[in-house]
Amino acid sequence: MSVIYGIFHINGQQVEDRETTLLLDSLSKVKYDHSTLLKKENVALGTLCREIVRHPSERGAFYDSVSGMTICADVRLDNREELAEKLSIAKDELSDYADSLLLLTAYQKWGESSPEYLLGDFTFVVYDEKSKRMFCARDHMGIRPFYYYSLKGTFSFSTLRPPLMSSCPVAPTPNDIFIVEAFVKSHERVSETVANEILRLPPGHFMTVDENSCNVNCYWKPEPGKTLKLSGDKEYAEALREVFTKSVRSRVKCDWRVGSHLSSGLDSTAITILAARELRKEGKRPLAFSWSPRPETFDRALGDERDLILEVIRQENLECLFSDLKPQEIPRFIKEHIYAWGDYSRNLFEINHFPAIADNNCRIMLSGWGGDALTSYDCVNYYFSDILMKKGIFYLIAEMVRHRMSGSYTIKKAFKNMVYSFLPHSSFSRWLFKPRHRLFGPHVNRNLLEMVSPESQKRNRRRFYSVKEYQCDYILDGGLQSRTEACAEMGEEHGYNYLFPVLDKRVIEFMLSVPVEQLSRHGWRRYLFRNAMEGVLPPSVQWNKSKYESAYTSTILAGRSVDQDHVDELIQEINKLPVYQQYFDPKGVEELLTQSEDAQEKIKALRKIYAFTKFLDNSFCKKNNH
Repeated sequence: MSVIYGIFHINGQQVEDRETTLLLDSLSKVKYDHSTLLKKENVALGTLCREIVRHPSERGAFYDSVSGMTICADVRLDNREELAEKLSIAKDELSDYADSLLLLTAYQKWGESSPEYLLGDFTFVVYDEKSKRMFCARDHMGIRPFYYYSLKGTFSFSTLRPPLMSSCPVAPTPNDIFIVEAFVKSHERVSETVANEILRLPPGHFMTVDENSCNVNCYWKPEPGKTLKLSGDKEYAEALREVFTKSVRSRVKCDWRVGSHLSSGLDSTAITILAARELRKEGKRPLAFSWSPRPETFDRALGDERDLILEVIRQENLECLFSDLKPQEIPRFIKEHIYAWGDYSRNLFEINHFPAIADNNCRIMLSGWGGDALTSYDCVNYYFSDILMKKGIFYLIAEMVRHRMSGSYTIKKAFKNMVYSFLPHSSFSRWLFKPRHRLFGPHVNRNLLEMVSPESQKRNRRRFYSVKEYQCDYILDGGLQSRTEACAEMGEEHGYNYLFPVLDKRVIEFMLSVPVEQLSRHGWRRYLFRNAMEGVLPPSVQWNKSKYESAYTSTILAGRSVDQDHVDELIQEINKLPVYQQYFDPKGVEELLTQSEDAQEKIKALRKIYAFTKFLDNSFCKKNNH
């Protein structure tokens, strides 16, 4: 994979060396194997390539003198053979094509339609010197980022934010609504960023840039497809297992070690086991990483996820590294790591594994993130209304009873959720927003919160919300995109790439096609996925109803012992910065950090406050003063 960056002076001005140097200087934290810069007149395209699969000609950038086209790409293709056949490339010649060159060949054949033929994670830019036109595209799910600005006759882009913040021809200004919405977990502004001047290309979109315009178009979006009709539960389970196994298989192709999150949950455990079985065919095995503390720390408690993790380790003969982060180290971790590029969402226990990831030369990190909603866990809120509409009142009553008997849902709660899904969302928007205020609001500037609240009310006024509509909205609302972008930045900084098998386009489209009754059945949430993982997951994991992780939570709760002096030191540091007073309520922060008995909320708030303040100060105040 690669970090890509570039400059296109639409007004014809020559690209100067100082401009590309400025971009590269801001990428000094990125770990890479090869650097390529292709510069000609008013265009410069560059890559910092980190190899996943060794290829002698893969540098992420190519210039084709015949067509006059230049490409720079951050790409991992899953359908190389299929593309080769459509592009009339002989099988014995395919090995000569690096992914980026294959991608350029696809663009030369299909032009703006080329992203529709691709399967994998990608962001790429093609410049056609004959038409003086630039084409940019981002993958279906937004796994790889794409940031840009178009100001004062210059179009500049990168897969990371720092180059654009440092090279912007006007001083970047904070996007207040975007910033505060990030605190209340609203991610609807999919084309905006923390700076008003820096924009994002949304997932499933492409963009064309020339001297006359900068146009953004959608080439793919998730839609409920035609319902897949198979003969029974066994056939649906086999079909899902086949497509999910393909997704994992395509993501373990790596000439270095493969890492994988292992939390004892359905998704991460299934991915880790399937990856282990695929790699075993090559005499390899993945290295699992758990955020839970080492088994010898903390007494066993009911629902201790480490018991499940250890069972998986024994079943698959895995090597697993547990977290050794101590509660008293949390303030130091926050200060030294959390705000590096303003990414407040970085998990402290993930950060704790960075040295081990580097020491074991892992260049891929598999994650099960996204599975909860996309394979129906959260969708249960809309399941009962869907069942009523599609299967009738008697089937609904039977399902409610089954959920009640299984202990997963009370009939009262099931009925409440069913009624809720039929009511206009607009009439509940303020009610929905207030709980988020209670979680993040006490320490946030109230004036900014009041400015955001009306915006949140505009969202989604549809009267009926089905499971499939929820899944589509989950993909499109920007929360997924924010998470994948944060992971991409974290990975590039430490030399590895996050890959998400659950977010594979094939898996998404399959889940959008299955009958709703396959998603939650007989009182079991995520029924189809559990069924599909028969023979893969240990039964204790496959049919585990709880997502509670007692050992992981115990580490957080032990945070009550965190030295208050260290917390005060972090707050005193940022209290001197103007942005702290602008975005936060110092009195509310003090009350939260000194009086709150909820250690998890306290640590989460401290992490967010410190990260945002330092990031905003570095990004705006220091740049403007300079």
